[in-house]
Amino acid sequence: MDKSGDKPAFLWITSSKVRAKREPSPLFYMYYVYVLQRIQDKDFYIGYTENLKRRFDEHNREKACNLIYYEAYQTEKLARQRKKS
Repeated sequence: MDKSGDKPAFLWITSSKVRAKREPSPLFYMYYVYVLQRIQDKDFYIGYTENLKRRFDEHNREKACNLIYYEAYQTEKLARQRKKS
């Protein structure tokens, strides 16, 4: 609970500690088709993911890149189809 008396969105337990997590879980997930361009060689990469920020960070650990474009879809199937087109 916070000072206003509101209950947390939900609780999760780790190693016998109870922690309040303020972010509610999403009602539905989005899938993202994205285009990256590597900074060094200017090559393009097209991919899809459920977590765009995490995936972008993973790519940047390998080679520095810029996010050029992305689209959001409600199902993985639609995102996968768009990536192939």
